[in-house]
Amino acid sequence: NIFSTLYYIIIIIFFLFFLNLAIGGLLIAVVVKYADNLIDNYAHFHTIIFVTFYYFDIFFLIFVNLSVVGVF
Repeated sequence: NIFSTLYYIIIIIFFLFFLNLAIGGLLIAVVVKYADNLIDNYAHFHTIIFVTFYYFDIFFLIFVNLSVVGVF
């Protein structure tokens, strides 16, 4: 029957559509998870550099260098 064949084709199209949405959502979740980690490290690095310009001391400079080497 033509209607049952059309019905199965529509079911397959909707299944593929929602499967595509689910895979896209999981991919976005993974990207956000790892981008959050990268942005966090980037912000910490710039905070250390920014603070170095305002509090310039030899001991502080040594600890900043140790922190930067420890992060990367």
